[in-house]
Amino acid sequence: MFCTVCNTGNPPGSAFCVKCGANIQPGQPGMQQQPAPPGWAPNVAPGYPPQQMGGYPQQQMGGYPPQPPMMPPVMYGNGQMQTRTSGMAIAGFVLSFLGMLSILGLIFSALGLAEVKKSNGTVTGGGLAIAGIAISSVWLLLFLAIMSGGIRMSHLF
Repeated sequence: MFCTVCNTGNPPGSAFCVKCGANIQPGQPGMQQQPAPPGWAPNVAPGYPPQQMGGYPQQQMGGYPPQPPMMPPVMYGNGQMQTRTSGMAIAGFVLSFLGMLSILGLIFSALGLAEVKKSNGTVTGGGLAIAGIAISSVWLLLFLAIMSGGIRMSHLF
């Protein structure tokens, strides 16, 4: 059975065209009865519609069911990809304020900054990462100065 709208071959007994969706039932507009050419196969995926066996669709080759198509990346109306803020940059910024944990703040901020630079604009948070690096560095320098004896605790209070 061939659709008169798009001239696509359809499996025998189909009610609608597999390509354009036109009604191809006998006696309806869009239907033209003619034999299939030699060697013709319907323009549908193998195993479609799935054969029911024990209430479950038959498994495809390899034992896995066919996978749905992947979703495209989320885009804004003007064609730009959606951005996100680096979790490493946020964590580094927060940890930089916690005194003894500022070394972790420095590490996370550096990782966040590297992530932002590699992302080609899809990951933001470079400012948070730079601020986390700066604040962590100040805390670490202050800690090293106190530990080395350069700053006496009695002078601070």
